[in-house]
Amino acid sequence: VGATILDSKTGGLVAISGGRNYKDVVDRNQATDAHPTGSSLKPFLAYGPAIENMHWATNHALQDESSYQVDGSTFR
Repeated sequence: VGATILDSKTGGLVAISGGRNYKDVVDRNQATDAHPTGSSLKPFLAYGPAIENMHWATNHALQDESSYQVDGSTFR
């Protein structure tokens, strides 16, 4: 769990939170440390198309089941 806080007027970085286990990351810079590309690309490759093409809101909840239906199509 982590967070980034931006200034809505300037777009500048205000704060970065590394998560709940602060002692484990106190010597790390979350802004410059390398991260797996999956974490960075997920918003563009998964969430973006779902929001644009399926008209999902950013708070859309997914069913955590082996299969689910969207507009009559079954996904597994």
